Amino acid sequence: MIDPRLTIRRIASIVAEDMGTTLVLMKGAGRKSEDVWPRQVAMYLAHHHLGKSLPEIGRFFGNRDHTTVLHAVRAVTEKAKMDEGLAGRLKALGGLIDAAEAALSVEASIPPEPELVPHPAPPVPVAVLTAPLPATDEPAAR
Repeated sequence: MIDPRLTIRRIASIVAEDMGTTLVLMKGAGRKSEDVWPRQVAMYLAHHHLGKSLPEIGRFFGNRDHTTVLHAVRAVTEKAKMDEGLAGRLKALGGLIDAAEAALSVEASIPPEPELVPHPAPPVPVAVLTAPLPATDEPAAR
């Protein structure tokens, strides 16, 4: 069965796809702005949409300290206050996250298909198992 919960991984994947990067780079040790900024945005969104603790978010992103996550949340918050374009992009990403969560809840509500397992054959009576085989006049096949 599919896990119906929205996870940090799903949020990070949405951000990675939107920002043209990968989860590997976002979780890596890279300090280039093209690596750091998507990671910070994903940390911010994970904190706001999931309410996950800072240490838990930090563990997902390459065992980073909770203070690194706190810095990311504050940095994205401050930049969004000054940049309407960024605020709009965060809102759009939030919409994608909400849509993913809705899709997960719909998928989780669909009952699983019954397993296609044949019913077991009824047991063979012991008398049939112990009866001698009928004799035949035909020679055994080689």
